[in-house]
Amino acid sequence: MKKFEARTTKPEKGNPYYNTKSNGGYSTAIVGSPTDPDCNALHNCVGYAFGRVNEILGDKTMPILEPRNAETWVEIAKKQGHKIYQSPKVGDVMCWAKGSAKNSADGAGHVAMVEKVYSDQMVLTSESGWKASKPFWTQVRNKSNGNWGQNSTYTFLGFIRPKQFEGLFDDTTNPYVNSKKTIKEGDSGESVKWLQFALKERGYMSSNVDGYFGVFTLGALLAFQKKTGLEVDGICGPKTMEALK
Repeated sequence: MKKFEARTTKPEKGNPYYNTKSNGGYSTAIVGSPTDPDCNALHNCVGYAFGRVNEILGDKTMPILEPRNAETWVEIAKKQGHKIYQSPKVGDVMCWAKGSAKNSADGAGHVAMVEKVYSDQMVLTSESGWKASKPFWTQVRNKSNGNWGQNSTYTFLGFIRPKQFEGLFDDTTNPYVNSKKTIKEGDSGESVKWLQFALKERGYMSSNVDGYFGVFTLGALLAFQKKTGLEVDGICGPKTMEALK
């Protein structure tokens, strides 16, 4: 298995996966709006995700999916032999329909890439968007009401998992791989980030998510444990993890 390398920064200038063929790249996507001077397929969710999923594969021919409307990607994925899931793994493509699926008149939908999995209900995505204020961003998405952070005009369709990625990557970004793992004061890393995000989502923590379990994280965890009737020990063990999912 390979270690998955998450993308958390904008693609570098001239990266061929995010530039159209007319601009010296590999992409057959349309040019984004507004046109990014470094990667002209950005400012377009499909242009970005099409580039990212094929960048992960490392294939210049870009065989995974096609740069059409986002809400048609599930249909395209099935035709190409990819599976659709309702729980995430790194490298998955999240897909939403806008309004009525396959009706571009009410919106083309949205796609985003799963870069880190904090739990089965919380992920870090990398994204782009048509006429967005910036060409690239990352964000934490929580399953919440089942729509994974999009408003009610969108409908979540699923996680597209390219067949080329099945069983390819390890799950080291997911703190639940070892269900007996505990997270305690002094720890740092991805599991602590997940804990901080979860506490912040529930209103127990207002400080920055920095991946270090210090006094602010401890205070928030103690408050959560007390409020929910868990053992108030300041240690995030299996029972506390389950309650935070």
